[in-house]
Amino acid sequence: MIQVRESNMLFEFVEDKIFPIENSQLHTEIGEGIKSVELVVSLKEQEFAFIEAKSSSPQPTKDNQEKFDTFIKDVSDKFVHAFNMFLTAILRRYHDEAIPTNFLEMNKEQAVFKFILIIKGHRMEWLPPLQDAFSKHLLYHRKIWGSHVVVMNEELARDYSLVKEWI
Repeated sequence: MIQVRESNMLFEFVEDKIFPIENSQLHTEIGEGIKSVELVVSLKEQEFAFIEAKSSSPQPTKDNQEKFDTFIKDVSDKFVHAFNMFLTAILRRYHDEAIPTNFLEMNKEQAVFKFILIIKGHRMEWLPPLQDAFSKHLLYHRKIWGSHVVVMNEELARDYSLVKEWI
């Protein structure tokens, strides 16, 4: 099992189901200026989730819209940069021993990609505005790749076996 602690949450997955991309050799090799999510996880066969963990997020209020928009852009950049890094490894342009073999051997025609943002301590009613904003901001990616965007709190993440526990 590999464990990753991030934003006061503990993520734990079997070795062949997780690639901790943010702290990987791949991310280090590609260099500065490239953002990343914490993890890429194989949820089911041919289904890959890019997981970003946060301890909070700004609310989309009139007085806070600029911070909210910046948050959406920054996290979206992390998803897209991590997706691109992941594909460079799958296409074998970069090598990282930590990438599970089954990731490298994915069926590229059937692969499903999900961008999952988990925000610790967020109320359920705060999630839909974030979900909508990310879906709109990443519309081009969703159209080109058929990717999915999901925003949840730590309780939902635990229900889906994404978070083991939180502090």
